[in-house]
Amino acid sequence: MARKKRTPAQALSLPLSKGEIWEVGRRALDVPVVDLARKGERPEVLLVVRAGDEGGVVLGDATTSSAPPAVLVDIVVRAMREPLLGKPRRPEVIRVGSPAEAELLATAPAMAGVALEVAGQLDALARFQAHMELQLSGLSSDYRTQAARAGETLSTEGLQAFFRTARQFYREAMWEAYGDEAVFELALQTAPGASKTLYGIIIGELGQELGLALYPSLEALQQFYNASLEHLDQFSDLGQPIAQQHPDPAQWQREAEAMADLLQVSTLCLTYTPQRDVPPPLVEEAKQGKLPVANKSAFPLVMRTGQGGMRAATALELADMYAAMGAIMDWDKRIDDVESEDEVDITVTSQVPAVPGFVPELTVDTTLRENPYLPEEDEEDVDALMPDLSALLESFLSEPPRNKPASQKKPIEKAASGRKLPAPDKTTPAPTTPANKGRGKGQYPRLTKQTGKASPQYPDDDADA
Repeated sequence: MARKKRTPAQALSLPLSKGEIWEVGRRALDVPVVDLARKGERPEVLLVVRAGDEGGVVLGDATTSSAPPAVLVDIVVRAMREPLLGKPRRPEVIRVGSPAEAELLATAPAMAGVALEVAGQLDALARFQAHMELQLSGLSSDYRTQAARAGETLSTEGLQAFFRTARQFYREAMWEAYGDEAVFELALQTAPGASKTLYGIIIGELGQELGLALYPSLEALQQFYNASLEHLDQFSDLGQPIAQQHPDPAQWQREAEAMADLLQVSTLCLTYTPQRDVPPPLVEEAKQGKLPVANKSAFPLVMRTGQGGMRAATALELADMYAAMGAIMDWDKRIDDVESEDEVDITVTSQVPAVPGFVPELTVDTTLRENPYLPEEDEEDVDALMPDLSALLESFLSEPPRNKPASQKKPIEKAASGRKLPAPDKTTPAPTTPANKGRGKGQYPRLTKQTGKASPQYPDDDADA
């Protein structure tokens, strides 16, 4: 059924919210967008922000410098009809930053009864714009720029070492052997004695994304699962096509809340991402440095989430991911030589050589643990617990999500301890590939059930970006 078009007169009929003040403006974003720059344009944002202690974004939209002035009127009328924050209404006061903007808004019938004020400083709007630019700048910078902003050093040799290790990790395809029922505990220690512990989960069992997620603590891992369970429906819909051009405002609000909760979790996440979906500065950095990637569908994109935002990794964060990948591959290679039928709680010590300008010499103790936070949900529900990072990235940048292939999950059974263990598939033997040869003993059966996804192919294994 066709959606009925609403008119400004309908906005005029909305109730006037006494005491409510909106700050409205059109602002340029200091974020490079290659396609716009080629046309001599720049990105801008239209914002309607509620002022005061109960403030927030009523509505926002992306635009470009070539858009006509009337788009400011359109965003205000839409904010009245379909706000992300609260019910449809009109504010008592709208504040803008210039007389020209006030005159433009005054021409709209929906402004009848709404006081228009011109203010030299729109504090609420400025705060949100600054926050938005900070977050988006982290998504439009290369690794070297992110390192410089953090006051860190990232050498060319360090970048080469990271990309080589990421390519090897991709070739090993350990997502075919481990799911999120297994947690790699990684205790990193430098020669002077500084130490940290990270908790890694292999991504890829669901056939959506391939990579590795690192959490700074078990509390952060638990926070991730709590957020995922709370917004299970929203996360499972991220990869689905939008059914209508203008989704219901309540749906927008739910997805915004889900995104906000997930982006509060401190996570360092490596995903092998098609280059077309990678921020252009990162691709350009790889091309300029002739950095090795597995193929054009497997760019090693490392993103940090936390404190409500998402950005490219800094040098220290890349070093953590580099050390974690190397230690996990070393653990996996050496575990078959351990005299034990149970791989859980076995520790393997690895030495990570120093890379000048990137990482000092490290000792890493790697231990496989059971995931204590994997919820006891139906198989279909558990599948949705690992939201697709590229879909989240697209949602964060207000881009339309893509369809994702259906996935399968290894069957789970309870151990005597009451915690979950993967149940072996006794009917379907795994094919032997270079990635899984020699794997197969221990508590976590490797490649015993296929995920419905073919093993990664490497047509451009030795190609640079």
